[in-house]
Amino acid sequence: MRIEMIKNMNSKTRMSDNEMTAHFVKSHIEFIVLSILSSEPMCGKEIIDEIAEYFGVLMSPGTMYPLLRKLERQGLVRCESGIKRNTYMIPDSAKANRILNEYAEVCASIMKFINTRAGKRS
Repeated sequence: MRIEMIKNMNSKTRMSDNEMTAHFVKSHIEFIVLSILSSEPMCGKEIIDEIAEYFGVLMSPGTMYPLLRKLERQGLVRCESGIKRNTYMIPDSAKANRILNEYAEVCASIMKFINTRAGKRS
C-alpha cells in the first residue's frame, strides 16, 4: 500500500533519487562507518569524504564526530589522538565483522521481501 502511495505522489512531493539515497545513508550510517573503518583506519574527514564520494551524500562534522564518539563508547571504534587529527579504527575486527554480517543478512532479507512483494504487483 505504501509503495502505491509513493507511486501516486506528484513530482513535488516524491523523494528524488538523491533524497532517497541520503535518507538511506543517514538511516544506516553506523553500519556504513563500521564498514569503512573495517578496511582501514581513518580520520573523521576521510570518512565523510568516502561517504560523499561513494554515495554522493554530504555528512557534516556535527553528525560524524558525535557518531564516532558513540561508537567508541560502545567499544566498536577506537580513537588514537594525533597531533593534527584523530584516527579511528576497529579494535575488535571479529566483533565488527559479526555485526556487519548480521546487518547484511537483515538487509538481504528486507530486499528479498521487497522484491517478492514488488513482483506480485507487476
